[in-house]
This record gives sequence, C-alpha cells and structure tokens, in this order.
Amino acid sequence: MRSISILGDSISTFDGCNPPGYRVFYEGDRCAQTGVLTPADTWWSQVVARLDGRLLANSAFSGSLVEGAGFPAGSSQERIDALAAHGVQPDVVIAFMGINDYGWGGAAAQAAGRGNALPATLDLDAIEPHAPGCASPDAVAGFRAAYDLLLSRLRATYPQAETWCCTLCPGRVAGEERPTFAWNLRGAPFRAYNEAIRASAREHGCRVANLEAFGVDYEAVDGTHPN
Repeated sequence: MRSISILGDSISTFDGCNPPGYRVFYEGDRCAQTGVLTPADTWWSQVVARLDGRLLANSAFSGSLVEGAGFPAGSSQERIDALAAHGVQPDVVIAFMGINDYGWGGAAAQAAGRGNALPATLDLDAIEPHAPGCASPDAVAGFRAAYDLLLSRLRATYPQAETWCCTLCPGRVAGEERPTFAWNLRGAPFRAYNEAIRASAREHGCRVANLEAFGVDYEAVDGTHPN
C-alpha cells in the first residue's frame, strides 16, 4: 500500500488531520455548513481511498500561498518537510495549491492586506497596509518562480516520490444556477496560473492532474471551499 501525502491550503484541511499549529478551515460550524463532517468527506481522503493508498501526512495550511518569504508558504522547506511522518517518506505527493496566490495577486499583496497566513519572518512595520487591488504585472511570474521552488525542494527532499500537481478548479456558490467564479479577479487571468502549474510540472518531471480540463465548477459554501 502506497503512502500518500498532501500539500495544500484551506481546501485540503480538516480538524485533527494537519500538523499541530496549522490553520484549519474545516472545523466546528464550518463542517456543518459544508457537509464535510468527517475526513472521509474530503476530496483528498476520497482520492487516497480510490488509489488504494494510505494517508501519510497532510501538510495543508489554511490561507497559505505557494509564494512567500518562508513558512507557511507552500514553497517553504518546512511545509515540504511536513510531508513525511514517523521517519517515513511519501511514495506519492499530491500538490493542490495556488488559489490564494490568484486571489491575493501575489505575496506582496497578501502582506499589505494582512492576510491570515503571513510568513513569520515578515517585518510588517516596514510594509504599508492597504486593501487588495490589481495584481502587479509580474504576479504570474512570481507564482511560477515560487512553484518552481516548491517542486525543486520537493524533488530534492523526496526524489523517490511520484509527484502530482493539481491545476486549479473554479468554485460556484452553493445554490446558484449560474457560474459565480471570477476568472480575472485582479487582472491576472486565472488560466495563466494553471499554465504556470503545468509548465513547472513539466520542467521538474512531475505529473499533472489537470482538473481545469474537466470544464466544470464545484459547489462551495462560499464559492471557494467545497461542500
């Protein structure tokens, strides 16, 4: 039975399933609101079961970006190290991150907007706070560089692991008949982030789970977190 680890953001969290101190979305009232009541209801638990594997570690942190100046950014070595457990390394790693990079328009905007998953190394006194606005012209390039760093560190740490990179998928506010997803939220196209994921995966010898290619959105209580 293969050991499978998850690298993700809030979409991949569940109370009690992530390392101590990690921010979690699926807990308390949110479980009742979404219908995600047990780990078995999560996307990652269902995938692990379909692959006849076992969950080794879930290094998902709510609100985190791939890009960032250290933990809890997905590209940080600390997040990569948390994919192993009890001295065991994963046979498979599934990375499903990037929606927060898209939503903020980059790590600089996350810091200025005082996001809830800021790297502890940041000196916030030196960063003028302001509400999120348009993404910088190099937002997608910054995301691609961060994703390259993520995969470079992941491959160096677990050279034996089969790595899958998930493209991002749009959500739809539960109960709405028409799509509600913002495809160009801050001026940097959503699809450009997915192209960055695919290109980075190719460059680093990883596989792609191309969720975008299904052409469907998923039902989410708030348009982002799956029911």
